[in-house]
Amino acid sequence: MKEIFKASFMKCDFLFQVKVSMSHTSLARLVTWSAWKGARWWGRVAVDEGLRGRGLFSTQSIPLYDFVLVVPLSATFSFLNFQGDDSFLLRVTSEDFGQQLSWWPDLDWGTFSLVVWLTRAWLTNDPVASAYLGSLPRDDRSFPVLRSIARQAMTSPEYRSSTERIAAQLRMPAEVFDSNIEWMYTMVRSRSVPLWSRGGTGHPAFAETVYAREAKEGGDVACLVPFLDLVNHSQEPNSVIGIPEPSMVEYLRKERDVQASDLYVIQALRDISPGEEIVVDYNVNYGFDSDMFAAWFDTPLRAASVSKNMPLADLPRWRNTGTGLRRDSPKVVIDPEPTGLEDAGID
Repeated sequence: MKEIFKASFMKCDFLFQVKVSMSHTSLARLVTWSAWKGARWWGRVAVDEGLRGRGLFSTQSIPLYDFVLVVPLSATFSFLNFQGDDSFLLRVTSEDFGQQLSWWPDLDWGTFSLVVWLTRAWLTNDPVASAYLGSLPRDDRSFPVLRSIARQAMTSPEYRSSTERIAAQLRMPAEVFDSNIEWMYTMVRSRSVPLWSRGGTGHPAFAETVYAREAKEGGDVACLVPFLDLVNHSQEPNSVIGIPEPSMVEYLRKERDVQASDLYVIQALRDISPGEEIVVDYNVNYGFDSDMFAAWFDTPLRAASVSKNMPLADLPRWRNTGTGLRRDSPKVVIDPEPTGLEDAGID
């Protein structure tokens, strides 16, 4: 049985139709919420099943260098989301956001705080974050290496002292709270893209924050970007995730009905045919070996090729980033023909 979600957005004047099975309405809500926040894909992509599992697929020809989709920073999730939220008991400052944790060796304080905030948002059905968090996969058999790291870290007194008040605030048994922290950690670790790097480079929007201006030591800032994290990995990528320069932003605003200025984008590295899967190279910024890559992304570095083997084009004006991994398999198709009428019920 199918449910048709039809949505019109007065704010962005962008109409589309989403077809989704009743058991996967959370992903339909994410599509609706993202479009309302200003994401654009111009009927060019669909969320569907392929040889790699669920991913993004082109619904029409996409020329070399053209944009596949754009997502504004306002539709993303980083520790910036909870700054000024007095109800959240962890504080992140310009002095400590990049501080490496001795008791959770692959996290800094800002990223750990993001994991805890997202966990709280999920357990309280936060109206802002729930559209995204409800679409994330949950499989206790996935990410065995990351789960082992998390379970070891959660035995430390530092972890318990950092989270016990929040678990108590939620009236949540420690074991239930911890299992959700473990899941959210695997999602943040495997799906985030860099908002800022320890070397002091990254998104121009973060460069304008107090964290970048006053940081005593740099730090990596993780950012979850809806829909970009649906893109699967290939060592023969046809697309790249990047941060557009001002001239590209101006083009998108004037020619493509993009209202936001602070963006992440996916751009075609070559001509992409209708029905072809959109793939990027996760390892472009990391340089992981095979074991580290498999542990981080829960997928082989050198998977069997299923994309077209064509020469890649240079993108000298782009700063490339990695992306995360999507593992579960519900189907959602974004109708390439714009339509729609009534509100879809997003909070």
